[in-house]
Formats: sequence, C-alpha cells, structure tokens
Amino acid sequence: MISETVNETDTLLIRYTFEFEDGHRESHEVRLHRESLELCEPVKSERTQPAGGLPEWTRLENHKCASCPLTSDAHPHCPAAVALANVSTSFGNRMSYTPVHVTVETPTRTITRQASLQEALFPLLGLRMATSGCPILSKLRPMARFHLPFADSEETAYRAISMYLVSQFLRQSKGLPAEFDLRGLAEIYEQVHEVNLTFSKRLAQASSSDANINSLTTLDMFAQDVPWSIEAALPSLDQVFAPYLKSSGV
Repeated sequence: MISETVNETDTLLIRYTFEFEDGHRESHEVRLHRESLELCEPVKSERTQPAGGLPEWTRLENHKCASCPLTSDAHPHCPAAVALANVSTSFGNRMSYTPVHVTVETPTRTITRQASLQEALFPLLGLRMATSGCPILSKLRPMARFHLPFADSEETAYRAISMYLVSQFLRQSKGLPAEFDLRGLAEIYEQVHEVNLTFSKRLAQASSSDANINSLTTLDMFAQDVPWSIEAALPSLDQVFAPYLKSSGV
C-alpha cells in the first residue's frame, strides 16, 4: 500500500531526470521505505496527484488482472496504476522514439544515458510497479534496493537468481518450505508477464502516444527473457564459481 507520509530519514530516494532536445526537463522521484522497500509518497497535493484526482483507468476493476487477489472494496484503485498515474500523464503524449538524456540518481551512484524515451522510461516503470504494493509484482521488490537501470538480460537474470535464492535461504532459516531449483522464479516471471499484458490495456487508455505502452512492452520483454536467460546463464557460471565447486565444498 502506498503511504501518503514521508519521513526523510526512513526513506531511500531514487530520482529520474529526463532532458529533451526541445529544452523540456522532467523529473520523477521514487521514495522507498528503507526497511520494507514499499513505495511512499509525500502528502497528496497538486504536485503529486493528477489534476482532478486519480483517473478512471487506475480503478481496480478496469482491466483487472485475472490473478489479482485484491478486492475493489478494500482497494478501489490498482496499486500499480496509482504508482504510474503521474508518469503516464507526463509522457502520455510523447512518442517512444523521442531522443532523451536521462540521469538516474540513487543513494550510491549516478547513471546517465542518451537513449530513446522508450529505453529511458521502462526502468522507472518497473521500479514503481514492483514497489507499488501490487501483491504479484511485489515478489520483485527486493531488487529495488539495488536498483540497476538499463541492465541487460544477463545482468537481470543474475540479479533475479540471486534475489530468489536469498529468499529461499531466508524461508529455510525460518523453518518454511524452500526450493532451490529455480522453478518458482520462472513461475514468478510468468505471472509478471500476465500482469504486464493486462496492464498495457490500462496504459492504452491513459496515453495518446506510444511512449508509455512501448516502455511497458520493453519491460515485459525482459520479464519473458529472464527464464530463458537463467537456463543460458547457469552453465556459463561454472568457471566463475570454480572456487566454490571444489570437492571440499568451501
């Protein structure tokens, strides 16, 4: 659930700044609770809410995902849609091929890149959706702590595998069932793919141009690619992890 209050000492700040050739500059901040990594927002204001309040396309029942466990009584609006309301408004009338210079500031590094808007935007969409409170996408939330924009498929697969194995180690340490053959990780990304497909219908309602939709498509391509990348990456890791594969096991 997105919090409406912010305590600066309890949050991590990630800032995306987009600079266009026409001189327009757009900045979007992502504030995460330091411990839970849930998305939090400042108190509602004209700066943090679209004019007229949340748009119709954010309502939970508007293209609700088939696997969504939420009810409209408790959650009138889709958490992931609410998290993207301002972003979709900012870029809804821009084309995906628009060139842009993007700067991403995290607590530990600053990353800059010249790219198309589609390429520059999809890491921001993924970050906000994963930390929004969506019960399906929240499985990817741990990766937000070490957010790595513009990662390629190999980097994404490595981070996803690491995240999943840590989660299973934690489950095991608490006496919960755990599995280490990565089948569960593939299932997670299958569910993410289903969410992305349905969510694209929401964004189509919110956008007059294709930047938002194509950015989500790019994000989904990475989601579909992760299971394949896992299969491809594991054999190639034998040499990298050779010191751990000795008979002593240490």
